[in-house]
Amino acid sequence: MPDYLDGLDESYPDGDINTGDQIDDDLRDFKKRVKDTFGREHTLLGFHAIPAHFTADQIAADGASVRAFDSGGALPTASPDFADTLIGVEHLVDSLGQPADLAAPIGFGFYVNDIAVADDTLAFALVNAGGSDSLPSLSNLVVFNPATGSVLQTLNLAQTFTNGGPLMDSAGGLAPGNAFVQAGAEALVYVATAQGNRLFVAMTNLLFGAPSYGAVKQRGTIQVFDVLPNSVDPVRQRTLTGLFTETWLTQDYNPVALHVHTLEPAFPHAGRDRLLVTLGGTTAFDASFRLVPVSDASVEVFDAASSTYEGRFRLGLAGLAGTRPAIGHDAAGHLLGFFPSSVTGEIYLLRLDGLDQALIDVDLLAVLRGPGRGLPVALADAGGPGGNVTGCGLSPDGRSLVVSTFGDLYAFPGPKPGLLRVLALPPDVVTGSGFGPTFVPGTAVYGSASGRTLGGLVLRPDPSGRPDVFVLVGGSIDPATFLGDGPASIGTLTTYGLIR
Repeated sequence: MPDYLDGLDESYPDGDINTGDQIDDDLRDFKKRVKDTFGREHTLLGFHAIPAHFTADQIAADGASVRAFDSGGALPTASPDFADTLIGVEHLVDSLGQPADLAAPIGFGFYVNDIAVADDTLAFALVNAGGSDSLPSLSNLVVFNPATGSVLQTLNLAQTFTNGGPLMDSAGGLAPGNAFVQAGAEALVYVATAQGNRLFVAMTNLLFGAPSYGAVKQRGTIQVFDVLPNSVDPVRQRTLTGLFTETWLTQDYNPVALHVHTLEPAFPHAGRDRLLVTLGGTTAFDASFRLVPVSDASVEVFDAASSTYEGRFRLGLAGLAGTRPAIGHDAAGHLLGFFPSSVTGEIYLLRLDGLDQALIDVDLLAVLRGPGRGLPVALADAGGPGGNVTGCGLSPDGRSLVVSTFGDLYAFPGPKPGLLRVLALPPDVVTGSGFGPTFVPGTAVYGSASGRTLGGLVLRPDPSGRPDVFVLVGGSIDPATFLGDGPASIGTLTTYGLIR
C-alpha cells in the first residue's frame, strides 16, 4: 500500500481563537482550586533513590528495582499486591553470550529502559549498554513476575540483522557486509491478537562510538516474539530464515515508541489490532550548539497479527520524542494521535479515523499539525533541554490534553524547571472552532517542581478530589558534576473534575 501522505497537510481548521473571556467557569474554578496542589512530591520509597554519581535507571552493584504503585488513595503508595523486582547484573548477557560484568561496563554502563506489563504475573523490561558498533554490545529483554518479584527469563536481543541488500545508516554510510548488530532496545508493547499473544520490541540501532556518539543510527528494526503466559520460558522466537526472530525493517530511523490500537467497534473487527511505530528521526547540533532534527520522522502502521506493513504518516523534521503518544477520541468522536517532539517544543497531531476499518480509508487520515504548525508547548526552548516534551496524555472525554516538559536546569539567567500544562481542547478538534495557530488561549502552567525536571505522565480521572495526574519528577542534580545526587519522585496534580 502507498504511503498515506506524500507530504505535510499545510491546512488547519478555521483558525478561530477563543479569548480569555470565553474560557468556561469550570476552567476558572479549576485554576483557583488547583493552585499549589502540584507542590507535593512523593518520594518513591527507594525505587528511584539515586546513589551519588548514578542515574535512576542505571544498574549498579545493588541492581535496579521495578516497583508497582497504588494510585487509588490520596497519595501514591507502594502496592501491597506486588513485590519489588530487582534486576541485577547477574540477569544480563552481552551480544557474545557472556555474562555482563560491572567491572567491565559496556559504554556508559547498563540502563533499564521501557517496561510493559501483560498481567499480574507477567511483565517485561528492556536493558541496554553500548550500540550496534560496540564489541560487545548489550540489549536484553528481561521477563519477570511482578507478583513475586522473580526474574523468569532473559533474551539477548543484540542479534545480527541482514536482508540481503545494502543497509545505509542515517549519515549515508553503508553497513559492512550488509549487516549490523541490533542494539538500543527503546520501546516494547504486548498485545493479545486473534493469532496469539505477541510482544514487539523497537530497536534504534544507534552507533555509539566516535564520531556518532549515538547521533547516527542504522535503520530501525522491530523484533517480534510469541508469548506463552504461565510457561517456563514465556517469550518465544518466531522463526524467520536467517534471523534470530521475525524482524521488520522500518522505513525511517530511530523507532522510539510503540502503540497498539484495537479497531473499533469490536464487531466486526474483533481481534484486529494495528501497531503504530513512532520513528523519531535523528538529530544533530547546529552552529549555535542547538539540537535540530536532521532526518525525517514518521509514524508507521503495521497489522499486528499478520505483520503486514500498511503505510506511514510522513512528518518531516519533527524530532519525535521517545514517549508514548496520546491516542484517543475527541468529544466529537474523531480518533486522534498526539505525538510530542523532543527537540522543537511542539506536539504534532494526526487524524487517525481511517485506521478504524479493516481496509484503511486514506480520506480519513491526515497530518493536522506538522512541524512549524505544531501545538506550541515550549517553543522558546526549542533546541535545548526545555524543548523536550516528555509526556502527553489525553483525557477520556477528549476535552483535555496534559503535557509535561523536561525543563532546563542550566538555562541563563536562571534554571527552568520542567512544567506540567493542561490544554483545553475544542469539542471537535478536526473541524471545530477555537483551534487556531496558537492552539488554545488560556493555557496555563499548572505545575512545576523547583530545580527538577519532569518525565512521562499518566492520567486517572477522579472527580472526588484525589490526584488525577501522576508525573515523574527527576531527582536533584549536582551543578558541579552534572550528576544526580538525590531521589526522583512522583508528582501529583488534582484537577477536581476538570479531567473527566
